Amino acid sequence: GVFQVFGSYVQREHAPVHLVMRHLGSLCTLAKTESSLACVPLGSQLHDDLKSCWQHMAEHLTTPLSEEFAASSEASDGLERLRSMPCVAVTSEDVADKPADVLMLTVPRYAFFQLPLLKGKEATLKLYLRHVHAETTKEALVFRALGAADVPRAADYAAASERVATKAQELGRNWEWVAAVMEACMRGVYEDLLQQSKTGSDLSADPVVGLRLCTSDGGIAPASALVWADEPRWQKRLEVAAAMRFCSLKDSGEQRDLALILVQGAGLGQLTAMVEERRVTDAPDVVDSGPSSLKETIEQTVR
Repeated sequence: GVFQVFGSYVQREHAPVHLVMRHLGSLCTLAKTESSLACVPLGSQLHDDLKSCWQHMAEHLTTPLSEEFAASSEASDGLERLRSMPCVAVTSEDVADKPADVLMLTVPRYAFFQLPLLKGKEATLKLYLRHVHAETTKEALVFRALGAADVPRAADYAAASERVATKAQELGRNWEWVAAVMEACMRGVYEDLLQQSKTGSDLSADPVVGLRLCTSDGGIAPASALVWADEPRWQKRLEVAAAMRFCSLKDSGEQRDLALILVQGAGLGQLTAMVEERRVTDAPDVVDSGPSSLKETIEQTVR
């Protein structure tokens, strides 16, 4: 009857999964408040529709995939589209400027089932790496299929640092929370890379891209464009060099271990690997024949 005439489905369980995913994408677009966030009033019809979509999708996103899903290219395409939309429920960390009776959604790649313990100002990182809010195991299954991960990895912390740097640029200056969150991102990258190195992985073969670090002059820049002054007494001499900018890491204790890992796996430059200190009088084939010879020697040495 209704299906033959209008192409409509009376029972929601009869709807093809690719149409359900298309509907979910439309709901998320309607509720979007920012590029990566959406807000849905709890208990609303929109909220009920979301939960129905997740429940329906859970019946097909099984392991192995249902026959209907595996045989449908439209379903696979729909899943890929959803991965770029705010469609995963997360806990609300920014309650100060959001109503208490709303469900927040974010893009799957920013959602995680477990986050590290973050205290004080560094807890603002939870606005960039969100904690998944799944009320049922079926919802958790769907969120995992959409792309939510168990824990953040080095690439996730690097991407978060990039977004924080963009926010700091919009604010016009680096607030205290910015420095705290940037350090938390840096340590997240370090801890993940450290674990990889312990398993024998070659960090330089697949370096982390996009990590931002605080600079010695109070700014923020990509790690790949910065240098770690592992020989601090050289830094003052080289700070005037336009092509060399230093990160705020020092050559001491734990920071040295951290910096060495970032050199290997995040593109950070190491000063002693880039610059060589030589005495002018140690240069080969130098004959002391006056000022002109000394000038030529210096020019040869620094080339």
